[in-house]
Amino acid sequence: MADEKQPLLTAGAYQKRCYSTEKRQNKLENNEQQLNPTVNTGSGVLLSAGLIIGSGIFVTSNEVLASVNGSIGLSLLAWLGGGLVAMLSTLCYCELATSIRESGSDYTYLRHAYGPALAFLLPSTITFVPTSDAITALTFSKYLVQPFFKNCDAPVLAVKLFAAVMILLLTTMNCYSAKVSVRAQVIFTSAKILTILTILVGSVVSCVNDYTVAEYNYQNLFNKQDIDGIGFSKVSRVLFQVTWPYQGWHALCYMTEEIKNPAKTLPRASISSLLIVILLYLTINVAFLLVLTPEQIISSTAVVSTFSNKVFSRAPWFTSLIVCLCAAGSYSAGIVTQARMTYVAARHGHLPKILGMLAIHNPSPTPVMAIFVRIVGALILIIIGDFDKLLVAFGFFSWIFLCLSSASVLVLRKRKPFLERPYKVPAIIPVIVIIIGSSFAILTIATEPNFLYLYGLSIYLLELVMYNLFIVKKYKMPCCLSLTLFLQKLLKISS
Repeated sequence: MADEKQPLLTAGAYQKRCYSTEKRQNKLENNEQQLNPTVNTGSGVLLSAGLIIGSGIFVTSNEVLASVNGSIGLSLLAWLGGGLVAMLSTLCYCELATSIRESGSDYTYLRHAYGPALAFLLPSTITFVPTSDAITALTFSKYLVQPFFKNCDAPVLAVKLFAAVMILLLTTMNCYSAKVSVRAQVIFTSAKILTILTILVGSVVSCVNDYTVAEYNYQNLFNKQDIDGIGFSKVSRVLFQVTWPYQGWHALCYMTEEIKNPAKTLPRASISSLLIVILLYLTINVAFLLVLTPEQIISSTAVVSTFSNKVFSRAPWFTSLIVCLCAAGSYSAGIVTQARMTYVAARHGHLPKILGMLAIHNPSPTPVMAIFVRIVGALILIIIGDFDKLLVAFGFFSWIFLCLSSASVLVLRKRKPFLERPYKVPAIIPVIVIIIGSSFAILTIATEPNFLYLYGLSIYLLELVMYNLFIVKKYKMPCCLSLTLFLQKLLKISS
């Protein structure tokens, strides 16, 4: 009973109890902490591009080329097609984000379009099982540690240790200040672009010295023998493969509330960043094809290493630098953006209230608990090590949620016609995205049937049970409020 009489500390109440300086009290509006708009068009472009450009481009190039029977022209068209799919989806998200100016991306749009029960399924999985974070951290660590073990594989313990160190360092930076996070992301993305341009310059110089490979590849751009035998299933599969490196196209929708003038800035930044990424991905593939034959690319287990050994033979560390920059930058951008979904879900009562609180004494308010919970999940996955099954289990459902989010454009036009829509896409675009997403989901089941899809489904069904227990019936855990108050005082956070 004592717990029920203790209200949670608002920002105003916390300030009065702990800090009475007038300067800090003037920062509060209506006794609530809010995320400050710090992202303009330029930083938005670099933030979004930084999240999209990860290590995926370097590990997928050979798979894409193999899927089109080594056809150089078709592989380049496939990368362009993957960018087109991402662009169509981006346009849908731009309408949703500019009409519903609330952070949280898919969670927010599903909640408005279909109700809270369906929206509840997303943030809990992303918050407590952050498989993408763990994979990115391990990729960074493998390429960082491996150069020190030339004649053998790097010890698993060392890889896991450095992955944990990267997570802790970047998380600490992101918890300190949203402004610092955005500035760091600008530096990361600028360094990535500079590195990719270095790859292009290196390949051009190598091509000038020996243009035999480049001439052969150009003459066989659309080889009829390679094109024969490529049917609908192969085209669908290659499009499925190239969309993965473009994941993150809706990054800015996670943090709509932190964008200056989102009605104009968000569409400009999202579309511009994706155009830049498409150009960079084509640049990387062209650079590879200037010095490597399709057979060399397909047979290589690490294309970027094969390329670097031929072009940058005097700088063997260059491969590690490329991948580490891409992985670290992508992870840092993921912290900035995806933790906002956790924060918004907690703000609406779909996750523990403590996750919807902000640090009130940082240079700018940040959702530190939302970020902290994600790194705990990532560290646990890194310790476990084998989480490929989770990727299979949840990867299929990502296409389902993409279809639902795209369909939200049409649903909200019908259910909420009064919403102001400064940016509006033609109705045919969400229809195309729904068809493509549904095709990818069906293709996943048809080509890779696996009982793990049932495992993923069981997890979501369990979440619905939890929704009924904690949200509908409002069951409260004993001592939950006391623990929340304790953490508020300890961490200096407030709602």
